[in-house]
Amino acid sequence: MFQRFLELYDYVQIIMLDQDRASEMVKQDSKRNLEEVVRLLQPLNEVTEDLSGESYATVSRVLPIINCLTNCLTSIKPLSSIGKNLQGSLLCEIQSRFDSYRVSPIYGPSMFLDPRFKDVHFKTTDERNAAQKKIIDLVLPPADGSCSDDDEEFFGEDQPPKKVANTSVWGYHEGMVQHHNTRRITIRKSDTVQKEIDMYMKCPVESMDCDIFRYWDEKKNLFPFLYQAALKLLPRIATSVPSERLFSKTGRILNETRTSLDPERVNRIIFLHNVDSTTFKNAK
Repeated sequence: MFQRFLELYDYVQIIMLDQDRASEMVKQDSKRNLEEVVRLLQPLNEVTEDLSGESYATVSRVLPIINCLTNCLTSIKPLSSIGKNLQGSLLCEIQSRFDSYRVSPIYGPSMFLDPRFKDVHFKTTDERNAAQKKIIDLVLPPADGSCSDDDEEFFGEDQPPKKVANTSVWGYHEGMVQHHNTRRITIRKSDTVQKEIDMYMKCPVESMDCDIFRYWDEKKNLFPFLYQAALKLLPRIATSVPSERLFSKTGRILNETRTSLDPERVNRIIFLHNVDSTTFKNAK
């Protein structure tokens, strides 16, 4: 509202002058205060719109966008006392509300698994290590703190060498080869996941226009464990806005004149309201 008023300020001033109401017009000092307020609130509006998206992953963007928002607000140098107080209040609220997100089992690991961010926005090494541990625990839930069969991968069967009927010189060798190919190989899964993380970190950070779901679909054979974690974390939404939009659509469908709609038909109508033209093009 303030931004729109500032855009129309000159036109409103002319109208007020024509109506001999110039004394009611906002003065230049107050206008400058409003301009600083709008400048400080604009980044919050951008963040709100970004995290309320439905066509892209949002949960992995929370920590990066909070860091960027804090940096953006800090870089603004307000001159008025109103602007300075507002800036201080905003930075204080951001810190008090979102600092706990850094130790969340969702936001840190989600950001880490987003190839556009990885560990760029972690403030400390401990935060990064904690996110990695949570990813490993997500793929390999600890049983009771002790090593168990769930912590290991086995390839083949641990069987004694089979006797080969052939009594040729190389018959014994064939038996040994057969045992070698069917031996039991033990690999700790946690070590395997850590190796995947190390390989993943060696890959360059992707650009912001990267489709992260396509990225992980292409990398699922290279990083099978991280792929599982990415599917569990990245599809989550960061805000309740999408569900609130759905409730609003449902409210418009189930109005006073359509109370006889059965639930199944309502579900189908809501589904059709959420399908765009690109879905049908892709289906073809």
